[in-house]
Amino acid sequence: MKFSCYSSVKSARPEECTYEKFLELTESKELLDRLRRIGTETDKDERGRLKKELPIITWQAYFEGKRLNAFAKPSGLFMLDLDGIDEPVKWYNSHLCHDDIKNLGGILLVHVTPSGKGLRIVAKCRPDYET
Repeated sequence: MKFSCYSSVKSARPEECTYEKFLELTESKELLDRLRRIGTETDKDERGRLKKELPIITWQAYFEGKRLNAFAKPSGLFMLDLDGIDEPVKWYNSHLCHDDIKNLGGILLVHVTPSGKGLRIVAKCRPDYET
């Protein structure tokens, strides 16, 4: 299972998203500062500009060239992006932390979106899913 990552929207070339690369992209001081700025920015245009500087991980595919459908190799994963949640951690704890959900085994990663008002859920596609 492979997927790609980019240092920002402007990145021309994908890299394979290894564990080490994931940590490099998600734990940098610059990223944490940018996320803090996005969370406090009141100007919509400036917030949008800052978001374009965030790293991208294409959980659903690995790309061997430009980020175009023609170059996509499916990873077997999908991402669900839930917006407009005022307290995403509280929502997660009340909706996704039940044993019946956890025992399904398909959810691999959940994180709060840069706006602080949403969740992204990365999960495995059903085994019988065909592209």
